[in-house]
Amino acid sequence: MCQHDSGCNAPEGECSGACRNATQVTPVVTQRKHSHYFKNVSHLKDIDVYRVLKLFNVTDPCVQHAVKKLLVAGGRGAGKDIERDLREAVDSINRALQMIAEDDVPQPSRDSLQP
Repeated sequence: MCQHDSGCNAPEGECSGACRNATQVTPVVTQRKHSHYFKNVSHLKDIDVYRVLKLFNVTDPCVQHAVKKLLVAGGRGAGKDIERDLREAVDSINRALQMIAEDDVPQPSRDSLQP
């Protein structure tokens, strides 16, 4: 490796010496694995569960309820333990699945309902 700069990748003896005159090192930009799980919130001081739901575009009310239960499972007080919160989250997810199944059932057309 180069003797002038530890950031220089030139093999020893092949460096042109340009690394000595470099004033700025170009950072290596790598693609973050699973980048869709990360959101930039640097403009915010705090985030709450509602901001998380909005950042991740969670629009189904059943899924919203389940996520809220899971994010603070057993931690809200009010006599609710973690097991109850988990069961309520499961109930909400099951309802979301029921609604998907309901929406997949072919509905009669308006024309077929006419006498």
